[in-house]
Amino acid sequence: MLSLMHLGLSTSWRSGLGNSTVSWLYHLEESSFISFTLTVESLPPNAMVDQLFLLNIFPFSQQKHNANLKSLKPVRLDREEQAKLGKSGLTLCELSSQVDSEMEKWDDPENEIVRHGQCLSSMAYSMYLFTRGEGLLKTTQDLFQQAEAFAIEGLKLVSALLAFSNQLEDDDKPLLLQEIEKMVPAYRQLQVTAKAHAQGQSAIFAKVDTCIQEAEHILHMLVQVVPLSCKLLKKVSGRACECNYTDF
Repeated sequence: MLSLMHLGLSTSWRSGLGNSTVSWLYHLEESSFISFTLTVESLPPNAMVDQLFLLNIFPFSQQKHNANLKSLKPVRLDREEQAKLGKSGLTLCELSSQVDSEMEKWDDPENEIVRHGQCLSSMAYSMYLFTRGEGLLKTTQDLFQQAEAFAIEGLKLVSALLAFSNQLEDDDKPLLLQEIEKMVPAYRQLQVTAKAHAQGQSAIFAKVDTCIQEAEHILHMLVQVVPLSCKLLKKVSGRACECNYTDF
C-alpha cells in the first residue's frame, strides 16, 4: 500500500480522516505518467473529501514527458478547421464571461475559490481565442498543454471547494459535494484527452475539438458551482456574525 508521503503530498489536509481503509491501484501509462485510482472499502459519511481529493493523475517522469512534447511537430489549424470550431469556441467564450460575472459577486477577491475560478476562466478564454487563430496559443500543441494546465488548475479548485465544504452544516455540505463529485471525473478526462497521442491532421483536429468540448462541459459546471459556493459562504458568514453578536 502506498502512503501519501510516497507521493510527496502534503498531509496537512488529512486532519479528521478517521480510520478509513484506502487501497491504491496504480499502473504506468505510455505517456510516462502514473495513474492512481482510489478505491474505498469503508468510508464514513464525511470521508468523501478524501476520495475526491485524491482522484488525480500525478507526474512520474516529467523530464521524459517534456521531451516527448518537444518531439511533436507543431501544427496550426487552417481556416476551414477554425470555422468548424467556431460554435464551440463561441460557447466557451460566453461561458467564460458567465464565470467572470459570478466571480464579481464575491466579497473577497482573494478567496482561493475565486482565484482558481478566475484562472480557469482566463485559460478558457485563451482556448477560445485559439479557435479564432488569435491569442498566445499558436499551435495545437500549445492548446493541448493549456488544456492539461486547465485540468490541473481545476483540481486545485476542487481542493479549495473541499476545504470550504468542511465549514458547512450537515444539511448544506451534500449540496456542494454533489457538484464536486461531477467535476473531478471531468478534469481527469481532460487530462487524459490532452495527453493522448494523435497522429495526422484529422486525428489532431479531432483531439482539439474534444479538448474544447470537454473544457466547455467543465465551464457549464463552474457556472453552477460558483454561485452555489458564494451563497453557502454568505450563509456561513451570516451564522458566524450571529454567533459573535450573541457573545456580547
